[in-house]
Amino acid sequence: MDMIRPLHTWERQRTSYWFVPALMLAAGIGLAAGMLAIDRNSHLGPVLIPWFTAGGEEGARMLLSSVAGAVIIVAGVTFSITMLTLTQASSQFGPRMLRNFMRDAGNQAVLGTLVATFAYSLLVRRSIGGDRQEQVPHLAVAVALLLALARMAALIFYIHNVSSSIQAPLVAADVWDDLDSAIRRMYPEGLGHERPPSRPGGSASRLPEAFDRESIAVTSAGTGYLQLVDVHRLMEVATSNDLRLKLLCRPGHFITRGNALLLAWPPDAVTVEVIGRLRKTFVLGPQRTPEQDVEFAVRQLVEIAVRALSPGTNDPFTAATCVDWLGDALCRIAEGGLHSPRRHDDAGMLRVVADVSDFAGVVDAFDQIRQYGRDSVAVTVRLLEAIATVAGHLKAESQRNPLRRQAETIAHDASEALDSEKDRADVVDRYERAIAALDAGPDPKANALARHRAGKEDAARVRPARSVGSATGERPVRRSQSHRGAG
Repeated sequence: MDMIRPLHTWERQRTSYWFVPALMLAAGIGLAAGMLAIDRNSHLGPVLIPWFTAGGEEGARMLLSSVAGAVIIVAGVTFSITMLTLTQASSQFGPRMLRNFMRDAGNQAVLGTLVATFAYSLLVRRSIGGDRQEQVPHLAVAVALLLALARMAALIFYIHNVSSSIQAPLVAADVWDDLDSAIRRMYPEGLGHERPPSRPGGSASRLPEAFDRESIAVTSAGTGYLQLVDVHRLMEVATSNDLRLKLLCRPGHFITRGNALLLAWPPDAVTVEVIGRLRKTFVLGPQRTPEQDVEFAVRQLVEIAVRALSPGTNDPFTAATCVDWLGDALCRIAEGGLHSPRRHDDAGMLRVVADVSDFAGVVDAFDQIRQYGRDSVAVTVRLLEAIATVAGHLKAESQRNPLRRQAETIAHDASEALDSEKDRADVVDRYERAIAALDAGPDPKANALARHRAGKEDAARVRPARSVGSATGERPVRRSQSHRGAG
């Protein structure tokens, strides 16, 4: 069953502040109607809660009025705290992080509790009238009291949740959750078969020679960021119409009206109806989302790190935390998070060649952190340690070169930016450990031993001068016997 579009719709609703409170408001109205019906058809209120009936009709009205009035006051305070938190998050972590705060289910539930309690109290109070005490809906009033107590508990939780949500380490961990989910859903996983299930003729597992010359470009009818591709429907259209497709964009790319989305072959099968069906498999929106866009979640972590390294903030520890989470994401991607762009149907026929992120592109996320943190020993050391950790999870030789180039660039920039000889020696130490880990291969035991051996050899001898990677051409660095950690 194709669940991509329902999941996309659900993602849009849960990142809004109105959806959950609206549902809870409807639940409050339904609860009021249900409790009033029970009170009208039974006389259990005075029997079950005799201590609550002493106030009579006037007491019930006063209680419900007090509950409704208090809820309005608390709702105003909650709204003010929410706006203050969103403003703080936008300035500290970046405006793209507002989505993560708005989708917090706990905060939405608290707001929903307030509006549901207010609606419930008003409806129950309106039903109270007449001169006879038995007309007082005792059970409904008792439930209003319970809702008021629940509202106080929700307020305490809300204050705790808001205080926790603006802590930088927890924000970085929350972004990593998005990144982890995007890796597990990464496009084009689930789109046909990565390898042909059978071994058909050679022409069936590759694009025709005339593909680039004869294919028809399917252009976009709208403008916006490509949020997701309905991969199952795309494969269905390609199979049912015997098409070969080559995607020219991937989730996260900005698409303008008239831009080519994909190429389709053979041209005689690309009818107006087929073009319309193919266009519907692409979902555009005003902003990027992490559902199929791994690079978006990566850039969120990078943005937090870069803002932490700005002169106005000067928080290298938050940047180092983001590097830790990025390192873990690279480990997951290196172990198989990225998939082949070639997709085949059940008969082994190549149907789709997708545009996918490659490992080198994700590694390039370190560039901005390196550029802004080149004069921070803690961040530079943590970057090199992350590379050494990722080296133990590599599965292909092609993944090793981007990390090696990144390590050399990090060490070169640090040798130019750092004035302290001891700081440069610390960077050289971590650089050598990272290179040793990359040379050791994917075996975790060999990787750990190589890093450990590099550290022991470095501490056991003093060299008069040392260049950080002769190929990078940086200035000589004098070694010292002591090494400082990343902090």
